[in-house]
Amino acid sequence: MNPGHARNPRAIKRCDEGTSANHPGRARIPRANKRCDEGTSANHPGRARILRANKRCDEGTSANHPGRARILRANKRCDEGTSANSSRLGSTLEACAPRGAFALLLFLLIMPLASAQEPETQPDPPPAPKEGLLTAPVVDYDIDVRLDHEEKKLHGSQVLRYTNTSPDLIGDLVFHTYLNASSNLRSTYYRETVAMDGPVDLGEEPDKRFGYIHISRVNVAGEDLTNMADYITVPDGDPEDRTVWRVPLQGPLMPGETITVTMDFTVKLPYAWDRVGYADDFYMVVQWFPKIAVWESKGVRGAEKAGWNARAFHRFTEFYADFGNYRVAITAPNNFVIGATGVLESKQETETGTRHVYSQARVHDFAWTASPRFEAETFRFEPGEWVTEDEIQGIMRLHGLTREEAVLQPVDINLLMLPEHDDQTRRHFEAACQSLKWFGLWYGRYPYKTLTLVDTPRVPGRGNFAGGMEYPTLIAIGTRSWNAAGDRGLEGLIAHEFGHQYWYGLVGTNEAEEPWLDEGFTTYSASKVMDAAWGPWFPYWNRGVPDNARNLLLPEHIELSEILLLDRFDPHGTLPRVPFSLSEQVGFKTRSNGQRVIQGSLGSWSNDRMRQYGWEFLDYNYWSNSYSKPAAMLYQLESELGAEVMARVMRTWFQEQIYRHPNTDDFIKTVNRVSGRDMKWFFSELMDKAAYVDYAVDNVYSVTSRDDVGYMVGPDGPQPIAGDNATTTRHFVRIRNHGGMHYPVDVAIHFADGTQILERWNGDYIYKQFTYEDKPAIDRVVIDPEGKLVLDRNRANNSWTAEPDKRASRRWSARLLLGVQNILQTLAGGL
Repeated sequence: MNPGHARNPRAIKRCDEGTSANHPGRARIPRANKRCDEGTSANHPGRARILRANKRCDEGTSANHPGRARILRANKRCDEGTSANSSRLGSTLEACAPRGAFALLLFLLIMPLASAQEPETQPDPPPAPKEGLLTAPVVDYDIDVRLDHEEKKLHGSQVLRYTNTSPDLIGDLVFHTYLNASSNLRSTYYRETVAMDGPVDLGEEPDKRFGYIHISRVNVAGEDLTNMADYITVPDGDPEDRTVWRVPLQGPLMPGETITVTMDFTVKLPYAWDRVGYADDFYMVVQWFPKIAVWESKGVRGAEKAGWNARAFHRFTEFYADFGNYRVAITAPNNFVIGATGVLESKQETETGTRHVYSQARVHDFAWTASPRFEAETFRFEPGEWVTEDEIQGIMRLHGLTREEAVLQPVDINLLMLPEHDDQTRRHFEAACQSLKWFGLWYGRYPYKTLTLVDTPRVPGRGNFAGGMEYPTLIAIGTRSWNAAGDRGLEGLIAHEFGHQYWYGLVGTNEAEEPWLDEGFTTYSASKVMDAAWGPWFPYWNRGVPDNARNLLLPEHIELSEILLLDRFDPHGTLPRVPFSLSEQVGFKTRSNGQRVIQGSLGSWSNDRMRQYGWEFLDYNYWSNSYSKPAAMLYQLESELGAEVMARVMRTWFQEQIYRHPNTDDFIKTVNRVSGRDMKWFFSELMDKAAYVDYAVDNVYSVTSRDDVGYMVGPDGPQPIAGDNATTTRHFVRIRNHGGMHYPVDVAIHFADGTQILERWNGDYIYKQFTYEDKPAIDRVVIDPEGKLVLDRNRANNSWTAEPDKRASRRWSARLLLGVQNILQTLAGGL
């Protein structure tokens, strides 16, 4: 996700990186092995024969199932079925004592076996899947949906086949109904918004801003369970939140079994609401269908007990789901152009509109967009046109790969451009190709056949509400025509959103609980793509104002376009491009993207710790602790390990975790194993503390004193010291730790005779004093002389010289003068 496109409508900023991606053909979940004739109910094919109890157990547990979680009651918190620490929804076993000797015997055999299979600790992940031998998806969706353009509604039905790949017995099914976060002001999302920003401005037609998803029918394994299903409250959500929905089963889903669920649902799309909804005839349809949650066994990702990992939809969190196969039929008015996750299988006109059928295997979400204004073009990424032989050979040598393992595959790039931005089509295509190239070379080939980029519109009062967001094989971008020449903001946005195809789309981390594993990795990787593809450049945000000048001028989360009222005069961003770069005119120095990421993070290291749940961050600390700080930490890790070792760490992480759900501890294990070093201290300091790095030369001085007076006490008593007017000169160097973070650092002490001493300090106290005697005068002191400590907030205090150096003050004066000049020229030219 683009950090600039905050959920605060006022804070819709351009992101510096971007992403996009698509996925290949659809693989069906293999059918379960043949069921045992005697252990299968005729009414529940594929299900173990467990007859319903005549009466529900009041406590929510069966007498024959001690230790199982309580049934989660609708609108009521379950004490036993939910872990307060992990917020996992416990398994619900609806059946009490089964009837019949055979059924009883079957349960006595199965229950100890299932219990014994629960892992006490998270097992080591299996070896990385090789091409063609990928792990099987957990869920299979077959969805049919029709867009009602007049009513702004969707009418849908879905058939879901879910396989229990765990060793646990699962007694209920839990679904995310994310779109209900927009249904009223009592949702967790809106209450968090009000707490942070005050009352929500709903405009002149408040009902337009609200949307919902309503599930009107649910059938499980041939039985209608509509009246038994209901919304539940999870520990991290508000009591009236309706974003988690539960269906109790009539008997537990056994390990290895597959269950079929059919649903009918209706969606009312909100007006331009947090990346989803409509604006005139543009539709962005995301998080729109009932999506099953992730079942986690005990020990998986640190789970204290087996259960559903289902979170409420928070303002500052995103999504977590299992990998599956999707086949989605979308019917829309005949004049609408459609873009969606996956590959277009067929397109046919019907009485109700044109039916587009898309399919995609091994993804964990499905998104689509529609508008009659889209100008659709398809280009092809041909690796031979973008990747040189030397680049292939370099990757082969670095990682010990065969040529077959190193080469990339062609990808069809679908561009859905708005007419006002058709002059930027080539920029979109080139940025997508550069992203496919570098991510593919560094981490592994992009495995899908298509990649769709959606040019999203700007909406008065709502900004680019749908842009700067990632979905499997599809990314929403959005741009403006008024960009300074040489600006790479669009390319950066595409590189960033494409990066999510790897760290969110293929390595399926939990974005709600550990957002840094997605956003931080993406920011780090995309900034490296920008440097590799385009080199250093001077970034412009908010219509031509350079980011460092903007930060001097504007408070956080306020757009220059709002202050100048440019959105009123040009709501769709169609003004012509500025034909020159002001940064070049006034002599601003360009910076690499890595430098920009690091510098942008240094001021926020003390505002919060990095590793915690997304909704636990204070106010806007989510952004810095999920994006720039983790990316800067990865740059520091690269400096610590070396570029080649870091490259191997990142490729190993991707190759071993593709199509899985790893966590932070898994990454630390990968770092330790690949580097051969124990780096737990590194992550403990940089991730788990609200501290920062700022080492400074606090004082350098010398003291000369006589030491030939007084008494020397020995075995014979005190004896006067013979006076010979001898003196000793001692030199003192004091280094101070202003930031509180403990990070090893080198200190170079230079003496007047040209000699040097290199000291090492681990930074474990507020200061460290070095003392020298019988040495010449100290000429210079430099902290971190090789520049390895990239996270040092203020490098201006890292050195001391006997003679003052005036170059720094002249440089800062010139920078301030040029900054003011740049701001004035931008404002004059912009108006």
